[in-house]
Amino acid sequence: MKRLKKFQPVMIIALILNFLIACSSDQEELFLEDQNTNTEEVDEYIAATIYYEEENGDKHAIVYTTEGDKKVFTNGKKVEETKERAPKPVRLPDHVDNPKHSEIIEDESWTDEEAMDQTTPDAEEEEQATTPPDTTEPDAGTVGSQDLTGLYNIDHWISEFDNAWNAEYSYYLPKADSGSPFDIYMLAYAIDANTTMFKVTGDRKYLDRALEYVEAKIANAQVSSSLPNSSYKDSYLGWCNTDKASWPEDEVSLGEAHGFRMVSSLVRTLHDATDIRAEQSYQQRYEDLLQFMEVHIWEKWESRGMANIYRSRTHMASHWARMGMDLYYITGNSKYQKVYQDFFYANSDSYVSIKPLIEAGSTDTHLLWKSHSSNPNFNDISHANAEVALFFESREIGLNDFTETELNKLIRTFEDKMYKTAGPYPFYLDGSGSQDDNSFNEGWFRLGGHSTSVQKKLQDYYDVRRNTTFNKTLQIAIMARNYALLSNQPLKY
Repeated sequence: MKRLKKFQPVMIIALILNFLIACSSDQEELFLEDQNTNTEEVDEYIAATIYYEEENGDKHAIVYTTEGDKKVFTNGKKVEETKERAPKPVRLPDHVDNPKHSEIIEDESWTDEEAMDQTTPDAEEEEQATTPPDTTEPDAGTVGSQDLTGLYNIDHWISEFDNAWNAEYSYYLPKADSGSPFDIYMLAYAIDANTTMFKVTGDRKYLDRALEYVEAKIANAQVSSSLPNSSYKDSYLGWCNTDKASWPEDEVSLGEAHGFRMVSSLVRTLHDATDIRAEQSYQQRYEDLLQFMEVHIWEKWESRGMANIYRSRTHMASHWARMGMDLYYITGNSKYQKVYQDFFYANSDSYVSIKPLIEAGSTDTHLLWKSHSSNPNFNDISHANAEVALFFESREIGLNDFTETELNKLIRTFEDKMYKTAGPYPFYLDGSGSQDDNSFNEGWFRLGGHSTSVQKKLQDYYDVRRNTTFNKTLQIAIMARNYALLSNQPLKY
């Protein structure tokens, strides 16, 4: 007992030291565990975008950001924004069963603008005024090597256009008079319809209508610094959306680019119409429009960051490429040419170019491309209208960036994979997916000017939808132009 008592203090000290060491070790383990947990939490904030479309046509996007934000968009509107991590693995919401289309994009967060654009319905479901039953007989005969049997002639399409002209004016003039960027977006179709019909007929009433729409829109532009909701607050003129439910409460580059690509074509048409510009009133209007395009569209968004011009999707990038092409044609300024050429040929990780995508997606017989390289599907037919329209506009002014070989492949893609006489209709360029109706508009309609077979299919397509079709006057004007090209009749302008 004495021996034990002698060593008892030493044992107590040893026990105390062991306890302290154990506590220290536990604390270290807890610290490391906490650090690992925090690291895992940071890692869970991944970028991802989930897109899907329901059978009823509703379009949705769920966007997860590396900052931990979850944003939900439906039919062009942001409907929810919360803090939430992306699921692992990234997948469709549990409540979504058998969507018509879906796309999982990992490691990428769509911007609000991109998400609203991608989920915006292809066309507003507003029925335009009906027109009298068609009594015009199809034309018959052959011009050169083109068999025009069964095709409506130019006079038919002029009559069809004029019958719809008043309804068009009632629908689009309020959009020209409004201060909404989305109305600029929609106004593009009416501007191009009247510009095209003027080029076909030479009748100035169509030119004056196109100018009226544009000048009315410019008249209600305001200095950015005076727009309450603008985040830019600079000295450029523009428009600011105040309807948060549909578009951001801000100036929106997409709306302006989508609309003013058609204005640049109008300005180019006036540039070439030297006989009309010989009249001082038209010359002044031409100069005013060109100045507005260069300063309050191009320079404005250029000064706010080139990401506004070099876009991440082919259809959005094509808007700026088309404006760049026209402005270079008019002014010779190489900065415009660069944007156009970069859209076709540059191979960058920060923005899209069409030629590398075409080369990666096409076959020996069919032209196919994706909207961006990480997209698992080919581009959708609706958005591809923008790129296809640019292809033909570039050929019109003598550029060969869209070649004859590519044109012939595109015609085969349309006839073999895209065109159907009854639904469900394909959603993507390769014929995959499905939708309730075809999405042929300003781009695909242009194919008819290079193939009587396609022109006849588009004629049948229009006849079925002539009382309800969206962008009716634009489709009619392009059909008139197509017939002029097929029958070797020169355009007036």
